[in-house]
Amino acid sequence: KEVQVPTHDDVDQENVVEENADDVAQSTSPLPPSPIVPPLPPHQSPRTSPS
Repeated sequence: KEVQVPTHDDVDQENVVEENADDVAQSTSPLPPSPIVPPLPPHQSPRTSPS
């Protein structure tokens, strides 16, 4: 039973790290979509030209 207490603590800490990662992912979420959006329009432009 004593081992379960420290293990729970470890899980709690891991949960906090995962939550932090989510925060970082949300912060970086707006960054990746920005660069991915610009390459989309230019790709469609040349695609229509050959069409």
